[in-house]
This record gives sequence, C-alpha cells and structure tokens, in this order.
Amino acid sequence: MSDILFSPIGKTDPISHERDGSLLHICRHYHPELVVLYLSKGMLAYQKRDDRYRASLRLLAKEADFPMEIRTVERPELTNVHLFDTFYADFEKVLRELHQANPKHRILINLSSGTPSMKGALEVLTTLLDFPVVGIQVSDPNQGQVSRRDDPDDFDLELYWACDLDRKPETYQDRTHELKSENLRGKLQRQALEAHLDAWDYHAA
Repeated sequence: MSDILFSPIGKTDPISHERDGSLLHICRHYHPELVVLYLSKGMLAYQKRDDRYRASLRLLAKEADFPMEIRTVERPELTNVHLFDTFYADFEKVLRELHQANPKHRILINLSSGTPSMKGALEVLTTLLDFPVVGIQVSDPNQGQVSRRDDPDDFDLELYWACDLDRKPETYQDRTHELKSENLRGKLQRQALEAHLDAWDYHAA
C-alpha cells in the first residue's frame, strides 16, 4: 500500500541543527508517494521566499530515488496558530478529502511539526477519524540539549543539506514512532474522566 503524508510545517522544518526536521525525516523513512504541506501565514512566507520545503523534499526524493508528488494547502489568513479550534475542522476536512480521493492509500500524519495546537488537533483526529490513518511522531535528535535555535530567516538550503547528518548512513538514526491509537484513546478518556471529577460531576464520570 502506498503512503500519503499530511504535514503541518514548523520552524525546525526542513532541517535544523544538522538533522532532518520532522517533515523531512518522515519522508526519508516512509518514502510517501504524495506529500501535502499545510502552511500557515508565517510558514507560507518562508516558502515563498526560497521554496525551502518543496526544494528539500525534491532533493531527498532524487537522492533516495523514489517518486514524490508535493501539494500545498495554503492558509495566508491563518495567524492565530495557537488556537486549537482554528485547526481541528480544517484538518478534518483536508484529511477526509485526501481519503476520498485516495481510498487505497494509507494516510500518515506528522504529529511533530507545527504549533502545539496543531499537534493536539491532529492527535485527536488520529484517534477519532473513521478511516485508517497513522500518526507519526519524530523524536528530538538532541534530546533538548541544544540551547540555541537555528534562525529560519538565515536558512541556506545548500549549506543545510550538505551538513545534514541524517543523509549519512553512519550518522543516520531512525527517530520515527508510530502513535498507537488505543493508547491515545485511553489518554483522552482519562482526561475526560478527570475533567468530570474536577467539576464534581460524578454521575457523568
């Protein structure tokens, strides 16, 4: 079965601290046939400046020798990137349309790029959607030990690509983890139970 990847974009994409960002790393591991990039106003500005997200994916597809189609979902009006409700309905609409157009493909969802609200909305959808999806988390290669952040305004794709340690077999490490839906479902149920108890609603709990 071929894969489709749906991915919000975050500030560590496509490459940061000499390692793949989550978007690039998932594509390196799974070789999706189609990648759909979800771009808020801020990330769209970077895309228009130097085409960094699509260009890095094309470099990967060429180097790893696999076909990849890239599409974008552009939201230039989207500035309230911290609001959960902003994304939930839009993400669900896009994912349902992807499934309807590609019913025999597996849909992968990047749960590690974008804002916390984006990640949270996609985690919930991964559990609640009534068709098969696979949530993919990508662990931090530096385990939070890097104190500085790469400045996305100073991004140089040629330099970053040349220095990406995930391109080299001797320094590559697979950091992808498939989210187990049953674990998340249990977590959501516990959170709902705790909310009812906190509200003294013992009947609902």
